[in-house]
Amino acid sequence: MKCVKFLIMKGKKNIIIQILFVLASCEALANIAISPTLLELREDSLIGEIVLENQGPEAKLFEASLKKWTQKDNADIFEATTDIIVLPLSANILANKKQKFRIILRKPALPEAQDNYRLFFSETRKFISVKNGLSFLLNINLPVFSNGKNLNNTLGVNWSVKQTQNKSVGELMLSNNGSKTFVVTSFKLSGRSEYSDNNMRYVLPGASVVLNIPLKEVKSDAIHIKYVISGKSESVDLKIIPLKSLKNAK
Repeated sequence: MKCVKFLIMKGKKNIIIQILFVLASCEALANIAISPTLLELREDSLIGEIVLENQGPEAKLFEASLKKWTQKDNADIFEATTDIIVLPLSANILANKKQKFRIILRKPALPEAQDNYRLFFSETRKFISVKNGLSFLLNINLPVFSNGKNLNNTLGVNWSVKQTQNKSVGELMLSNNGSKTFVVTSFKLSGRSEYSDNNMRYVLPGASVVLNIPLKEVKSDAIHIKYVISGKSESVDLKIIPLKSLKNAK
C-alpha cells in the first residue's frame, strides 16, 4: 500500500513546514485502516472486497478508481481500463465507521498470465487543518492482481550489477523474468559495495528496477546481496560486469 499526501503551504519556514507535514501525515495514516492491503482475483473468484475504516473523529469522503498498472523505464504507468471495476465509486465514511468497496473483475487474465491493477482511494475534502494554514488531503493506493488459472507461481528474481563510466558507481538491476509480480521490501549489499535500501519495490513481470550504487576502489568485483522478498530472507553472490564486457557485447 502506498500513500500520497497533498500539501498547501502558506508562509512558514521550510523546516517547520516539513515537521508539521510529517506529524499531520502520521496522524492521517493512523486514522485510516485498510483490509486487505493486497487483493488477488482469478477466473473462479471474480469478486473481492476492500474495507476502508475511518478511525478518526470526523467523516471522510473518498472517491475510488482502478487503473491498469504497467512498468517501463524504471517507472510505474497507470492507464484507464474497463477490465475491472470498483463499487461504490465514492463513499462518505462517518467517524469510527467502515465502508466496503467491491472489486469486480470483468476480464480475467489469460491462463498463464497475470494482469496488474492499482486501486486508488482519493480523499476529496480536507480532513485536517492547523493554525499555520497547512491543509492535507490523503491518497491511498494498493495493488490488485488478476491471476490466470495456470499461472506459474515461481518467482523470476534476477539481480545484476554493471560497471559504469564512473568507476565509483555501479548500476544495480533487479529484474522479473517470471510470470508473477514480486515485491522486495529491503536489501543490503556487501563486498565491493556497501549499500542498503529499505524501500518497498514491486517488480511486474518483464520489468526491471535500476539503481545507481556506490563502488569501493578495491580489486575484488564480488558483491553479496541479502534481500527480503515476500517476507522471506534470500541472498545471492554476484560479480560486477566490467565496462569492457559491455562494450564488446555491443
